[in-house]
Amino acid sequence: MFEQLKGKHFTCDLDNLYISTKFCCAALTEISQQIMTHGVCRTSGCRLPTCIIMQEKKTDGDKAAARGQVKVAVLKDNRQLKDMVVFYVYNTKPVHFIYTAALSLKWIKMKKQVYDKVTN
Repeated sequence: MFEQLKGKHFTCDLDNLYISTKFCCAALTEISQQIMTHGVCRTSGCRLPTCIIMQEKKTDGDKAAARGQVKVAVLKDNRQLKDMVVFYVYNTKPVHFIYTAALSLKWIKMKKQVYDKVTN
């Protein structure tokens, strides 16, 4: 698929059917175009590190407590691929992301008022 591209260092946004840590690593290190990828991924079959997988909460109280949680892991154990970023955000359920196209990573604290039917 990527062999059609002329040049190097393109960025490709992927949906959750195709993205995995193995695919992201191969796109960047195993072909001459060196494609940087990013996107939402599923928790099963994507080889996400266990430290970053967040299970969906069952009760309304647990969901309300988990809402807004963010966890980030920078994977540095691959010599060919430096700094793959994997993270999740918990909104109504956990959403996991994989990035090899991240240029920087910084925390920005944001506040806004929202209505939550569980906590009122």
